Amino acid sequence: MKIYDGAYTQVGGYVTKAEDVAHLNTYIKRRIFQQVYTSKLGGKMNNTTFAIYKGIKYSAGFKNDGSIVLHSKDIKDLGIGFTEKKVGKECIFIKYVTRDEIEEIYDMKVKAIYQGYEFEVIDEKEDEVSIVTMTGDYRDWLNLDMKCIDKGVYQKWISKGDAEIKIVKEEL
Repeated sequence: MKIYDGAYTQVGGYVTKAEDVAHLNTYIKRRIFQQVYTSKLGGKMNNTTFAIYKGIKYSAGFKNDGSIVLHSKDIKDLGIGFTEKKVGKECIFIKYVTRDEIEEIYDMKVKAIYQGYEFEVIDEKEDEVSIVTMTGDYRDWLNLDMKCIDKGVYQKWISKGDAEIKIVKEEL
């Protein structure tokens, strides 16, 4: 077996076939991005993942086991299997579902086209947005005066007028 021929890779200390872990790619990138953004920039990402369950749009998230957790603030959702959870002084309602139980799941992301490149917008001030990338050639990001905030993660604050801002729906 040739580990480095592209068919196999090392994941978490184990050698495995790439096809066995392909579904983890999006989840891992999202988790790494959230951790870096929270720890390095001191920010909190807004929940931008949504699921359609029984025709209703809910804020959603993924659990490590692959299940999906739906979040609601509507007490009426107790009637369809949600359970109450205290978060500080606030009460929310949650329900764990499988992918088969939902109609759709997607991310809503704010993107910025800046200097011909597309970046994810992670924060906003009055006249500025913070753009970030984890992919591409680092030399391009350095040429744009982006800062390396963690291994492979580049970020910069730019004027809103210097970029085209758009909202993108990405199916998961």
